[in-house]
Parts: sequence; structure tokens; C-alpha cells
Amino acid sequence: GGFAGEVPRLEYLGRRSVSDLTGEKLAEEHVLDVVPAGLQEAGLGESVYTVCGIQAEHGQGRPKYVLVVESEVPLDDSEKLALSLDRRFKDINSRYELKRNFGDLHPLEVVRVGSGTFADYRREQVELGAPAGQLKEKILHPDGKESLDSLLRLGSSGARS
Repeated sequence: GGFAGEVPRLEYLGRRSVSDLTGEKLAEEHVLDVVPAGLQEAGLGESVYTVCGIQAEHGQGRPKYVLVVESEVPLDDSEKLALSLDRRFKDINSRYELKRNFGDLHPLEVVRVGSGTFADYRREQVELGAPAGQLKEKILHPDGKESLDSLLRLGSSGARS
């Protein structure tokens, strides 16, 4: 915000990404409000992360969100982190809370991948033809199955010690 001379300065916030697997309308702002604080609490303050929305396949189970977090250190307690984030999402998004309480939405899950996974993912996306300039870290993938599969594949590849 503010002005540059007499010209109002606009801050470009990007297209607002909203994920709606089952009516919960989880927005990028929600992720930014919740995840960094949760990671900080878990001692993973500076980690790169993304949240992938995963639709239930062919009536199998329920849709869910998976937080993929890149970290050198193993997560002491991914269950505890998942519960904490799930609670935080409920606190700031009443629709998320409703859908979780109804059981329409599976509890959030947390998966750790090793260092360099996100960089490898970006490289792969560019090789697949994504414009490099548009690949700022997406923190919310509303249709995240492919992203999640790629991150997990890259994150568990033997190249990592």
C-alpha cells in the first residue's frame, strides 16, 4: 500500500487460491495464518511447505488435506503437528470446522520430505514445460494429487541420504 508520489501503490497479492473439496472453502490466507505458526511451534520455523487438497477417489474414504513440509530434521510428532494445524484451521474457518465435525473432511495429514525436494519439484515442473517465472512456491494446491505424488516420489528418491 501507500503512495509513490501521487500514485497509489498497489500490492499484487496474486490470484487468491481457494480449495473447496467439500464446501470448506480453504483459502491461501487460511494456510498463511495457520501453517507457519504451527511449524514454528513444532520447531520447523523456516521450512518450505505446501498444502495439497486431495479428492476422495471413487468413493474411497473422504477428501483430505496433506501438508508436505521439507525438513532436515525428522518430525518428532507429525500426529501432534497435524492435530494442532487441524485445530487452528477450525478456529479461523467455520466452514472447515463444520465439514470436519460432520466427518465430510478427513483430518489433516502431515508428511515430511527431505531437503531439496521442492527444488527438484520446481526443476521437474520446468522440464515439463511450466514457465520458470510462474513457479513461486504455491502454498495451496486445491487439486493437489499430482503435486503430492510428485513431491512424495522426489522426496523419497534414493538420491537423498
